[in-house]
Amino acid sequence: PMVGTFYRSSAPGEKVFVEEGQQVSVGDILCIIEAMKMEHSIKATENGKVTKLMVSLNQQVDNGATLLVLDS
Repeated sequence: PMVGTFYRSSAPGEKVFVEEGQQVSVGDILCIIEAMKMEHSIKATENGKVTKLMVSLNQQVDNGATLLVLDS
């Protein structure tokens, strides 16, 4: 499994993509995972409300890790 780094915004000091309690729509960017010097935008696959962020900024995550909980 590939290890990556979790980011909540596109750059330090920029506005975060989502907060707990925020409504999101299909296609909204939820976070970025940087792996092997490439950034991968993670997008919502359904409409819903972000109920819990499971990882913190700059945390290392493995393939398949739960990043956040989305209540549809």
